[in-house]
This record gives sequence, structure tokens and C-alpha cells, in this order.
Amino acid sequence: MLSARGLILFVSFVTVLCEEEAFLTPCDITDTECLRKSTQKFLAKTAAGVPDYDIRAIDPMVLPSLDHLVNEEYGVWNHLKNLNIVGLKNQDLSKFSLDTKTKAVELQTKVDLSINGDITVEGKKSGKSFPGSISIKGSALGTAKYNYDFKTDDKGVTHFEVSPETITCEPIGEAEIKLDPELLRELKKDPEIQAEREKIKSEATDNGNRLLCAIVEKAYVTVVHNIRASAKILPKDAFLKGV
Repeated sequence: MLSARGLILFVSFVTVLCEEEAFLTPCDITDTECLRKSTQKFLAKTAAGVPDYDIRAIDPMVLPSLDHLVNEEYGVWNHLKNLNIVGLKNQDLSKFSLDTKTKAVELQTKVDLSINGDITVEGKKSGKSFPGSISIKGSALGTAKYNYDFKTDDKGVTHFEVSPETITCEPIGEAEIKLDPELLRELKKDPEIQAEREKIKSEATDNGNRLLCAIVEKAYVTVVHNIRASAKILPKDAFLKGV
């Protein structure tokens, strides 16, 4: 049973989420414009998180760590930490499909991100590591695919139940990657890693886009988590009509 405080929080949360111009608008699954606007409102209003309901902050989002293989031949890795990600609250809905027979959902959004954090460039073949900082700017399409079911709670309210997701990323254009000047100097002056450096430079566009997408895919796990957490609180009719 909900405590008095919990009941007040629940009522307040549902009221805010369901105010048409404030948070979330129920849409027909074929009404693309309604879905786009509702998605943007939801992302903007939940960007700072709602801890009482396990809705996590997405803008800014802090990604504690990410290990990214740059070049397998030379064993070059980027070890990233404390990544501060800005831009997820401004995602633009690119595609939404829901199959009522198979209960399959595909959600795709376009996102423009600005990312800053710490990096250690490690060459396992050379046995050397170079610490510094990194900034990344880029755009991508993030796609989440998942299935849903319905679950009726003990109050008779039916909710969406979101299954585990599959997330993919497609870069748009070329990601802009900048390393801090001191790190660049260290990488340029070490004669033992120049073969690795030249190889990586020749694949810079692909490497930058792969790194951006690795971050996007990690970040979208939290985006889908927030959809799942909200579905546990809100009735299914708060999201979509006629499903």
C-alpha cells in the first residue's frame, strides 16, 4: 500500500505527465507529428530525471566509462571516463512503428551530441598509454527495437510492459574529435608508436564515427530505461490511443 507521501507523489507525477501542453500527449500510432511532439516533450521534461520513479537524468548524462577498440592490428584502445553528454533531451523523432500483432516497436531518433571527458590512449602492442582529455561533437540516428506486452496492476490499471531492447546507431556526417594539445604532442613525439598513429590517422573518419556510435548506443540504454520506468507508472492510454 502506498504511504501518504507516496500517494501524493504518484498523483502529482501522473497529473504532470498527462497535462497536454506540459508533458505527454496520447497519440494515434499513425500520427507522426503528434508522436514527434509528445516524444520531444517527454524527453525535455524528464531530462533532469525523476528519482522517485527511477527515471534517470539524460541531459546532461554522465557515462562513467567506455572501452573502445580503435585498431585491432596494433591493439590500440581508447579508455574513456567521466563522459559528460549533452543533447539527448533534444532528440528528434525520425521513425516510430508499432505492430499490434507481433507487439514489436521500432523507435528511431536523430540526436546532436556534445561530449567531453577523459581519455587514455593505450597501445597494447607497444605497451604504452597516453592520458588526456577528449571532446566529441556529432550527429547520429539511434534506433531502439523492443517488444511490449500489457500488465494490469492491482488497481485495475493497464500498463505497457517493455521487453529488453536492441539498440543500433547510424552516424550522420563526420564526428568531430578533438584531443587536448598536450596529449597530441605526446602522441606525435613518441617514435615507437608512429606506425600505429599513421594507421589510425588514415581511418580517422571511420574511427571517429564508430566512437560516437559506441557512446550513443550506451546512452540510449538509459533513454529506453526511462520509457520502461514511465510505462510502469502511467496507464497505457497516456502514451498511445487505441492500442
